[in-house]
Amino acid sequence: MTIAAEPVSSARRRPPACKTTPARTGMVALLGATLVGLTACAPARPNAQLQGRDLNGRHVRVADLAGQPAVLLLWRSDCGPCLIELQGWAGLERAARGRLVAVALEPAPPAAAASQRLGLPSTMVWTASEPASEVLTRFGGAPPRLPLAIAVDSAGRTCATHHGILGTDRAKDWMRRCS
Repeated sequence: MTIAAEPVSSARRRPPACKTTPARTGMVALLGATLVGLTACAPARPNAQLQGRDLNGRHVRVADLAGQPAVLLLWRSDCGPCLIELQGWAGLERAARGRLVAVALEPAPPAAAASQRLGLPSTMVWTASEPASEVLTRFGGAPPRLPLAIAVDSAGRTCATHHGILGTDRAKDWMRRCS
C-alpha cells in the first residue's frame, strides 16, 4: 500500500502577517523543519522593546524606526559569517537611508572596532541593551544562530527572519515587501 502526501503550502498554515523567504512547501512544511539558511519565519509582533545605544552613545530603539520598514542584523565581531554579511551592508547602507541596523550582541568596544574596519557608519551600528541570550531567544527561535536578520515593517512588527547570510538583494527586497 502506498500513501502519497499532498504537498502542503506553508502559507496556509502560517498567520497572515507572516512572510517567508522562500516559501516552504511539501514534506519540509509538513514536518515543520527549518533548514539552515533557507527560512525562519516569525509571526508579526512588536519589536518596540528592542533597544540599545548607537556607537555615538545615543539611546536608540526599534520604535524610533516607526513609519519605515527596516532590516536589523544581529551579529558579533567574532562571528565570521556576520562580518561577511556586514561587508555587503557597508555599501548598501547609503541607498537604504537608515533602514539597515546592525545590532551588536556584545559590548561597544569590539563592535566599534569591527564596524570601523568594515567602514560602517557609527549611527548604523547599535549595541543591544539586554543580554545576547535574551535577544536571541526572543527573535532567533531554537537553536539561535548568528547572523540573524529581522525584517521590521513600518509599524515596528517582525515580518520575516533569516538565519545565516541574507545578502544585499534579499535585504532590499525585504525593505520593499515589509513596508
